[in-house]
Order: sequence, then C-alpha cells, then structure tokens
Amino acid sequence: MSRKEEQLAGLAGWLSAGEVHVRRERDHHIITIIVLFTITSSFMNNYYSLNDIIADGQKVPCNFEISVPKLGFLQGDIGGDITENSKLELPLWLAEVLAISGITPESPNAFVSLLEPACFSQKVINALKSDPSSVDLHAQSPVFTRLAERWLSLFGDTEMAEVIENTIQQRAVEIFNHANNRRGDRPEFSFYLDQFETDLYKSTHDSIKAMRKWQSGI
Repeated sequence: MSRKEEQLAGLAGWLSAGEVHVRRERDHHIITIIVLFTITSSFMNNYYSLNDIIADGQKVPCNFEISVPKLGFLQGDIGGDITENSKLELPLWLAEVLAISGITPESPNAFVSLLEPACFSQKVINALKSDPSSVDLHAQSPVFTRLAERWLSLFGDTEMAEVIENTIQQRAVEIFNHANNRRGDRPEFSFYLDQFETDLYKSTHDSIKAMRKWQSGI
C-alpha cells in the first residue's frame, strides 16, 4: 500500500470509528484525549442520516464536457441547451453520478468534471493549516466535515486529508474544554462549528454530565 493510500485509509478508519484522538502537550507530557460520541458510529452513507442528506444536497461547481440538449433550465435557460464547457452548480449526488458515468458504455469520458468548491479552496486550506480553531467551518458549509469526507473519497487529495485530520484534532481540544464547562454554556465559538462538531459537543457534554452524576452517587 502506498503512502497516499495509507493516509486516506487511516483517515477513513479514524472517522468511521466514531472517535477523535487529540494529542496536546502539557507540562512536557503528551496526553491523549479520546472523545467518544454516540451520535453516529460511522461516516459511511446512511439513508436515514440528516447530515448525509444535507451533504448530498450541497451544490458543487461542474464543467460539462459535452453539449446536452433541453437541459438549459438547469442554468435558467428554459428550453435551451447546455453547451460544452458550460459551468454550473449541481447537487453533489447528481454531480457525482455524472462525473463517474461514461457518456457511452465504450467511452471513458464522463458527462461532467467536478471543480473545486469554494469551501475547499486553497485560501481555506491555508487558513486551516495556520489556525484551525479560528476558521468558521459553519460558514464554509454546515456539513463541512462530512462534505470533506465525501470529496476525499472522490479525489483522494493527500494534503487535504492531512489538513482535515489535523483540523478535527485541534478543534476537538477546544470542543472538549467547553463541553467540560459545568454550567453548560454555549460560547460564541459554537457558532463556528459544523454539524459534526456540534453533535460532538452535545454528546461530549452529555457524557461528562452523566459521568459526574454517576460519580456523585458513589
């Protein structure tokens, strides 16, 4: 298995295991915080998952490789055609099908090629590299983490996989610290969280609260 395949397989397994491993240094010791959450046990497609449904509905930019008659309504031209090299946004579920389906059984060419969404632009990736906690992931996409996992499954971008993995690790530290707040306040940082992180925050807070209740009864 190549280095690239190992990294992608590691990220997929890391996410699907339903746990986040966060390492941080304190008093010259490396401690490991394992945040287990019960919102979902897997990042695999789930027909009944609202997060998956929302992710599938996210629009991504596409470039049509051929002209298609009578589909101009997709770009506001009712009754018109989509011409070759036309660029428009399609829901991910549709764009993915068109991007992997050959025009004919004998043709290796697909109907469309997927273009990089704004939420995965180099500007966003650089910001995540610099300071993951400062980036408003919700503004990029309400289901940023899930969308990133889907995008990586299509393109296998090793650099992006490393950035997303590090982002989840770094932000999980802050999520854990706030979830450990006895008053249960939801600070301003919570508005920067995508749905995956919001679920993680809620599950972590509820688990800590239940543990304290159990400990008080001992």
